[in-house]
Amino acid sequence: MNTQFKKNCLMEIYTECDESFLVGFYLSSFDEYSLFHLLDEQGKIDGIYLIKNKFIKNTNYETEYLEKINLYAEFWKINSDKNIFNIGLKQKNISNIGDILKYIKENKIISSFKINKKKYIITGYIKSINKTNIEVQEIDLETAKEFETTSYFLKDNILLIEIDSVNNRLLGYAHLKNH
Repeated sequence: MNTQFKKNCLMEIYTECDESFLVGFYLSSFDEYSLFHLLDEQGKIDGIYLIKNKFIKNTNYETEYLEKINLYAEFWKINSDKNIFNIGLKQKNISNIGDILKYIKENKIISSFKINKKKYIITGYIKSINKTNIEVQEIDLETAKEFETTSYFLKDNILLIEIDSVNNRLLGYAHLKNH
């Protein structure tokens, strides 16, 4: 996949995951990754995702669905003055995946990780990071409670990180209330 994405242009992003797609705006690229600001099916801000470039199979910039989502996003821009995702303010200090992981850890953000050759997504708080490995305290999506064990994986095996999203914000809130 050619990783020359158009800036300030809403797009559909197709990955190896399944036949569904993500919708959002391209922010930047570094290392082997690209950063996207995603919208949900209502045109609302859904989160910031970091995706390994080779995991992206296709993009689309001109569809009727994107036209609709653009209109929905315009509605929310006019009718809502609060953006809960503040990574844009910090983006100047982010130049590699290590910076992203450090940001997630330091701000105690529940994030979700799609790891190469794993069938499930790992969701939780980063407990530790070193040069090659990450340790995540997983959170049970059903109960918002911590699992007894933690997950370890290599940085190089990260295909996608759901850095900040509505679902993970809600999970974090419920986890703190349950804790």
